[in-house]
Amino acid sequence: MLALISFNLSAADCADSESFDLVLVVDSSASIPLSTLNQMKNASSEFVDLFDNETQKVGLVKFNYASTLLSSLTSDFDFIKSQISGISTDSYTNMGEGIREAKEESADNGRVDVDQYIVLLSDGVPNMMINQSGDSVICPHPTPANSTDCTDYALEMADEAKANGIKIFTIGTYSQND
Repeated sequence: MLALISFNLSAADCADSESFDLVLVVDSSASIPLSTLNQMKNASSEFVDLFDNETQKVGLVKFNYASTLLSSLTSDFDFIKSQISGISTDSYTNMGEGIREAKEESADNGRVDVDQYIVLLSDGVPNMMINQSGDSVICPHPTPANSTDCTDYALEMADEAKANGIKIFTIGTYSQND
C-alpha cells in the first residue's frame, strides 16, 4: 500500500525564486502493483497541479527496462497529466537511465537562469542498466544494502546531475507485498 502523500509545497519551498524547471521521473517497472502505480500517478498529477505555468516548467520521464522522455519541459501541465495517466508497467528497474534521461532533458531544454530539479518516484532498487557498450545488464538480487553495478550506475547518474547543479528529491513507495 502506498502511504498517503501530501504535498504542501509552494514555489518558495523549491527555489529562491518562483521560476524553476522540474523533471518528474516515474518508475514504471513490473514490480509495482497496479494499485500502487495508480496511486503514484494520482499523486504525480496532484503534484503537477501545485505549479504555476507562468513561471515553472515540468518534464516527464518514465523508466522500466529503458527510459522514455514522455514530455520535454513545458508549461502545458494538462499535457503532462495526460502523459502521467498513460503510464503502464513493464519489466525491470533501470533507475540510472531514468535519471540520465532527466539530466539530459534539463541540460538540453532547461532554462539557464532558473533552478533545475528532478523528483524521482520509485518502489525499489535498480536491477538493470545500460553499460558503456550500450548493452543491457541485469543485476540479480539487488537490495538496498547490496551495492550492484546497477545501483552504482544510478548513483553515478545522480552524481552527474548534482555536478550540473540539478537538485534531486526522491519519493519511495512500497506495497504490502514488498
